[in-house]
Amino acid sequence: MFLDNQMVDPISRKRLVLNHSKNVIENLNSTLFEGRLENQIPIILPKGQASSSTQLHDQSNSKFDYVDHYKKDAEVFDYFQEPCEISENERHRLNQLILDKLGDDAEKILDVGCGNGWLSESVQKDNNHVVSLDVSIINVKRVLQQTPHPNHSGLVADVFNLPFPDNSFDAIVASEIIEHVHDPKRFVDCLLRVLKPNGKLIITTPYNEIIQVHLCVHCNHLTPENAHLHSFNEQNVAKLINADVRSWHFSKASNKHFIKLRIYWLLRAIPFRLWRALDKLANRLIKSPTRFIIEIRK
Repeated sequence: MFLDNQMVDPISRKRLVLNHSKNVIENLNSTLFEGRLENQIPIILPKGQASSSTQLHDQSNSKFDYVDHYKKDAEVFDYFQEPCEISENERHRLNQLILDKLGDDAEKILDVGCGNGWLSESVQKDNNHVVSLDVSIINVKRVLQQTPHPNHSGLVADVFNLPFPDNSFDAIVASEIIEHVHDPKRFVDCLLRVLKPNGKLIITTPYNEIIQVHLCVHCNHLTPENAHLHSFNEQNVAKLINADVRSWHFSKASNKHFIKLRIYWLLRAIPFRLWRALDKLANRLIKSPTRFIIEIRK
């Protein structure tokens, strides 16, 4: 298996050994990390509470255990369920944009927060290898079942404790993830560490989102809609990017007026290149994009 000789302890960087006969991971720091194999899928997560502070949680005097939260999120939210037609069309175009920027020459690809596994299904080939990563074993299992391939691996881990050596992947995709994490700058730095020189990191997120906050009926603390903790634009994203990267590029997409006009059925029917041209024109005339795409070259 691909991951058998690719992973290291997140702290010591000592090479890990996947013992498939005993379903254990050897050489992993058992004091800090939970490590085991389930259905041949490695699970490497921090032990205890992965509590993290954000401005919202500080204001509410509450704690955020991001690993526990997104494990439970996968239990109650079905990432494989068909969305409404409008949302599905917007997501379809976003996925096309990601694939266009990704290209077809990456041999090792990391899909961060794999969700329903659309990326592995789209790019899986005999001459590349895709690692579908999520903090939930539920999503990883279903993605591997949906796209079975000798060059498709699943891993349960979190970005802040990636079990890979430096410079491991040609390309990394983190789509609609960064707005959920407690520390966006560290998130980007952790991904850049495992990206190869000249590799490509593609991040997507809502653009200039106005995050609605509600009072939770269970705990009486403030909670953001869709669990979005941060909103991004050109200015604050630029502060997250390491000065040593080779280059970065921002682009915006999915003009919200196209969505409001309810012409999604027509836009879905036109070719991607034509849709992109119309979308760019609309965002120049009426600046109202819904999605932000960040492309970083290490």
